[in-house]
Amino acid sequence: MKKKHTNRFVDFFAGKGFYVILLVCVAVIGLSGYALFFSGPAVTGDYLGNLNPSESRDYTWEIPSAWKDGSQTLPPVTPMWDPNDASGQDSQPVIGGNIAPPPVVPAPSAGPSSPAPSPSPQPSDEPKTDKANSYCWPAPGRVINPYTEDEFVYNKTLDDWRVHQGIDIETAPNAKVAAVCDGVVEDVYEDALMGTIVIITHNGDIRSVYANLSKTPTVSKGDGVRAGDTIGAVGGTAIVEASETNHLHLEMYKGEKIQDPLKYLPKQQ
Repeated sequence: MKKKHTNRFVDFFAGKGFYVILLVCVAVIGLSGYALFFSGPAVTGDYLGNLNPSESRDYTWEIPSAWKDGSQTLPPVTPMWDPNDASGQDSQPVIGGNIAPPPVVPAPSAGPSSPAPSPSPQPSDEPKTDKANSYCWPAPGRVINPYTEDEFVYNKTLDDWRVHQGIDIETAPNAKVAAVCDGVVEDVYEDALMGTIVIITHNGDIRSVYANLSKTPTVSKGDGVRAGDTIGAVGGTAIVEASETNHLHLEMYKGEKIQDPLKYLPKQQ
């Protein structure tokens, strides 16, 4: 019997009972919203915003009397965009009733461009000319072995390849050797490899070195010489160049850096 009542209850919800309950819920929600809405404070006064809960709930908003009799006017409304702009583009915003002009960006100056500075010439330790001194050849003859800074040349005496730090000027036997420039004799000595040597100091920290001289030079340490003055004769005292023909070995220095003598000597005719 209890089971029959249960089935009827289920059939009721499956049929019209569902819609009856749905309508009751909707009605309850509507009544609750109405009660909440009309239970708030009344809006009264000259303008919207003066709320007086003690007065009756009159929700009719009246136009302020000051606006009705003309003693107070509505504030002017300034358009945010210029209505007269017919350019077809977006108008500029209106600020204070005037159109704000677009910012003016000055065009870059079209003046003549300055030429790029040329790099400053770097000082060279190997000048082609020396204006402080006047040079001459130490002996007449042709250069048989040139100066080489990093290139190896064949040495017939030692049968090997090495750099040559001066020039070899072929001469007649016992040919006179002259100072290449004005200066002072810095030293006279015997070298185990290059034989009898005379060193002369010139202006501008220049030195000239004469090797393979005869045993008895004609100058001594401290002597002053002029360009072309005889300082000795060509000998055969340089044992490392003994297989070469009769010659003078000449080296040039600026400070402690060795130079190519041909950069100082005048061109041969």
